[in-house]
Amino acid sequence: MRRRIAAFVVILVVVVGLLIAFSAFGGNNNDEQAAPESAPASAPENPEDEGASSETSQAIESESESAESTTSEASKRDEDRDSEKSTEPSAAGVDPALADKKSCELSDLVIRASSDATTYPDGVQPNFGMTVVNPTGADCKIDLDEESLRFEVYRISDNQRMWTDTDCYDSVQRGEYNFPAGEERSFDAVWSRLASERGGDCSQRPVVEPGAYFLHTVIGDNASEPYTFNLA
Repeated sequence: MRRRIAAFVVILVVVVGLLIAFSAFGGNNNDEQAAPESAPASAPENPEDEGASSETSQAIESESESAESTTSEASKRDEDRDSEKSTEPSAAGVDPALADKKSCELSDLVIRASSDATTYPDGVQPNFGMTVVNPTGADCKIDLDEESLRFEVYRISDNQRMWTDTDCYDSVQRGEYNFPAGEERSFDAVWSRLASERGGDCSQRPVVEPGAYFLHTVIGDNASEPYTFNLA
């Protein structure tokens, strides 16, 4: 009886051992099958995306070239305008070509008339101005005793001369006077609003009536353009 029990125990131990060994062997196979595969290499970029990127880059380059072209054209237009301006007479009526002239005569001088107002109320005396520009490349020496410098007022309605500052007084500038090359000189005179005439009686001068008048500033026979004003 004891032998049978012992034999049964031995057989049981052997069976259990075989089961354990089989279980371990089968588990190793399952682990190998379950091992994760290596990750696939990343897919190449979509060719369509590459094409779109290339087209975008080309568009940017095209816009950049267009902007550069526009800027270049604008700069060229500005240069052309500057070139045209340099060949036009100045706003002061001075011919730029005279700057190369190596001599100066009275007729070369540019004379302009002005005043401190366009309308003068009753009792207000006009303050007249004369600007003389020498546009040449040489000094201009003028004998103002022979070529008198003067201010003249005329009535617009009939062009009658109403007053000249040298009728009763000396000129504001006399003797030999130098007008430097490329420079301007200014002179002024105040009018009392009294009429005058050459060789007339300077002690009995009538008051000039209200109305429209114009001023000439003159050296010799070289006169300015008329400057209009009103006496109220």
